[in-house]
Amino acid sequence: MAPSYRIFRSWAWELVSVILAVGLISAITAILASYDGKPAPDWGERLNLNALLAFLSTILRGLLVIVISQIICQQKWDWYARPRRLSDLQKFDAGSRGSFGALLLIPTVIIKDAVALIAAAVLVVSFLVGPFVQQASRTMPCTFPAVVQNASLPYARYVPRQGGYAKDFRSSRGTPVPDITVAILSSITSPGGVENQISGSCSTGTCTFRETEQEDSAPRFIVDNDNTTHSTVGMCNTCMDITSLARTMNRSTTNPATMYRLPNGFNVSSGTGPSNARFAIMRPAPDLLWLGDMFTPELRVASRWAYVNATFLAVNTSSSAPTAAVCVLYPCLRTYTASINNDQLSEREISTEALEIGEHRGSPNSPEVMSDLNALNNVGRDYATIKSPCQVGGRLFEADGDASGFPNTTDITLYNFTEPNKLTSRKLKAPESCLYRHDAEFAMAISKVLHEEVLDGSCNWFGNFDCSKLRGASGYLADLGVTTVLKNLTNGEIAYSNVSSWFDSFANVMTNRFRFEYGAAIPKINATLDRGNDTPLPVGQVKGIAWQLETCVSAHKDWLALPIVLTAVTTLLMLWTIANNWRSRRTRPVWKDNLLPLLFYRHKIDSEGPATLPWQHDGNEADATDTDLHTARLLEANEMEKVGNRTLVTFRFPGRAALEGKGESAGTEAIALKEPARSSIREASQSTGRDAESLLEVADLQSSSEGNLRHPR
Repeated sequence: MAPSYRIFRSWAWELVSVILAVGLISAITAILASYDGKPAPDWGERLNLNALLAFLSTILRGLLVIVISQIICQQKWDWYARPRRLSDLQKFDAGSRGSFGALLLIPTVIIKDAVALIAAAVLVVSFLVGPFVQQASRTMPCTFPAVVQNASLPYARYVPRQGGYAKDFRSSRGTPVPDITVAILSSITSPGGVENQISGSCSTGTCTFRETEQEDSAPRFIVDNDNTTHSTVGMCNTCMDITSLARTMNRSTTNPATMYRLPNGFNVSSGTGPSNARFAIMRPAPDLLWLGDMFTPELRVASRWAYVNATFLAVNTSSSAPTAAVCVLYPCLRTYTASINNDQLSEREISTEALEIGEHRGSPNSPEVMSDLNALNNVGRDYATIKSPCQVGGRLFEADGDASGFPNTTDITLYNFTEPNKLTSRKLKAPESCLYRHDAEFAMAISKVLHEEVLDGSCNWFGNFDCSKLRGASGYLADLGVTTVLKNLTNGEIAYSNVSSWFDSFANVMTNRFRFEYGAAIPKINATLDRGNDTPLPVGQVKGIAWQLETCVSAHKDWLALPIVLTAVTTLLMLWTIANNWRSRRTRPVWKDNLLPLLFYRHKIDSEGPATLPWQHDGNEADATDTDLHTARLLEANEMEKVGNRTLVTFRFPGRAALEGKGESAGTEAIALKEPARSSIREASQSTGRDAESLLEVADLQSSSEGNLRHPR
């Protein structure tokens, strides 16, 4: 019967170890990849991610050591296929037991045995597997959407949601009520006050907002081309420096003062004397046609339905140089991008667009009907505009596009006065969520306060500085608005930049007031026909995401290169060793770390040089080189173990008496095997016609019949 070679069975445990090692390094990589940039998993107090990785890396290193150790042990037998130092046996044994022994083995096998060299190097650096895996998993602060937290910002799709002007039939149209007067005066006297700032709702202190259908309670975050977060009805400002229009009047010998006059008749003077007392004036005007060529189309659009067109003229008392400016405050649509960080709101304005007269029903009016209207006398036609582009249900709506297929559309007519003495109208259909409206009577109420209480006054110098309304009035609060504005504009060096900056600030604060005090999410259609009813409309709020600070996993996968390389190299060494064992299966069994071959086949160890092994001088071993046993197939490791299980041996130390009371003198032979006589084994082998595979059976037979195998006491 042909002998069987159990190469793969001999390496079964190592193959399983390699497979497990590959699985472990794959699992470690997958775990890090799955949690990279995500919050660290909460597995309770007894286990965390780093502990799991440490556990897996420890097992991984153990599996690699198991396989590499056996590869080094197997290479030991191939090492002695040619003459080698006997001491190398100990070096291989130590090299298979740990990193330090492997380090000492490297000088022995370098250049001579590539497999043993690589295996020893892998064993040396294998202790780095754990630290490298730990380095691959780090933590970093990160933010994630809070599940039950909220984020919102106020906005106005329609103003006012409540108040602003008198709605009873006893009052004239557009009569301001105290709340709008207080809001305007507060914006003038305390523009930086807390009461005039937007206060967004952000429970975590960090929130972001994206473009959404703002009347929805649940946000659907869609980013348009400008990355806007919200739009709102507000107040805008545009100023123009018209100092070049100020003309110098001739001086006289009786009045040395210099007078400056604008084309609209406003004048101020510098110098001394009673006629030179007024050095600053600010007044509203119904239009700005007197600007002539400086009346640009942009200024024409802004001023057509402005709350106020204010003209400012002043002379610097130090340099006698004039400063003149026109500033227009008008209703508009303002679009922003916003975020909240560390409880601080950050808003950046993306664009502005002036509102136009907009009618949601009926045929357009004739130019004659509309030409005489302005913010002070328009009560029946709200101001409106269509936001474009506008996100609706995940689709992008353009004002000049087709509105079919969009939900909740509305017909509206918008009137444009860009060209002088020419009115153009556009009939449009747009989704209601893209329409922004401003009540006409609310605009009238604001316009009345600005015209009568805020932007109509002058400053005089009669030994002391004094500013007051041009229209006479009495009372402690009569000059509050005018005085505050003019003193801000004339305090210190009078300059156009200061004028423009103040009007910008006022428009921003009033926009804030529109949003958190007067902003509504839906319009009140036919508000002028609903007088006497001031039921508040729903508050306009832009929904956002509240971000919660977490500790997240930061995977540095570069640190996994070493464990991956070690696992790959170990796998390749394992496969190469198995293939090499298969090629030499008829001559070299798989013995790995087994020591029995040194005892069973000590007669096959040839020594060279001046030193020889003790048993080579013993005549009793001469028969061990007989042809039958010398040429027989070498036993596998498991076969030798079976024989060894039935064989008792004694190490004869010098001076030790022989066992069982037999006074045998101590010899110098290292090992004595109490086994059947080799002549008996040889006879049994010859009689049965079998090779060395019968050694196990013969040994068992002889031991049973002769009773030589007794357990030591």
